[in-house]
Amino acid sequence: KIYRGGYTPKVRLVNCTMADNVSIGGGAIALSEGSLVIVNSIIWGNDPRQLWFANYGNPEAPTSLVVKNSIFQGAQWGLGGTGSLDLTWLDGNLDQDPLFTGDTVNPYALSANSPAIDAGTDCFVFEGDTLVNLFPHEYSGAAPAMGAYEYTGPGSTQAAKQTTEEFKIGRRAGR
Repeated sequence: KIYRGGYTPKVRLVNCTMADNVSIGGGAIALSEGSLVIVNSIIWGNDPRQLWFANYGNPEAPTSLVVKNSIFQGAQWGLGGTGSLDLTWLDGNLDQDPLFTGDTVNPYALSANSPAIDAGTDCFVFEGDTLVNLFPHEYSGAAPAMGAYEYTGPGSTQAAKQTTEEFKIGRRAGR
């Protein structure tokens, strides 16, 4: 789960899987007064929604979200919030069950029929920042997989690209 509050510009999530989280606001992400870019990621099965945003009219700290080549349950309707959100919904996004294996070792690894396989992007530059720049030897198949696990074939061991259980970015008033 990610909490992003207080003004911190440019938070980027690349090749992340955020699934089955429960929270009062956004099950996976709570975003307030900042910028979040999600690329090649899976946001799925979070309760009560995938992302909660809040913007209380501070023109110095707009709330913005960019999503590209990601599985996002409910698409734009998986968002909820208060105030305004500057949303940029780019190409390559899916609202399809990622078909996780659900096994006990890597429950969020991709099954052979997952729509996340070969559905990521190998290059993405946003506002002058190169967020993804992969060479073909750095992924399996025609394109990178979405999410934290690269699919390498049936029966293979999928290693997570990076794992983090929970982290907070930014600050809360009075702390």
